[in-house]
Amino acid sequence: MSSTGPMVSRPARQTRGVVDHAFSDERLARLYDVLNPWGRSGDDAFYLDLVMSAWTW
Repeated sequence: MSSTGPMVSRPARQTRGVVDHAFSDERLARLYDVLNPWGRSGDDAFYLDLVMSAWTW
């Protein structure tokens, strides 16, 4: 036991969230896909270097 009391296993909380309109509107999803196409971007090297510099052995 810890000083704050025994650890109690609790079930995951089930909540019904509110879905943002931007994530549920099919037209907005298609617009997002046009403005942000899949594939490589000019930022790839920056983010890859950033992630790799955080790598520890």
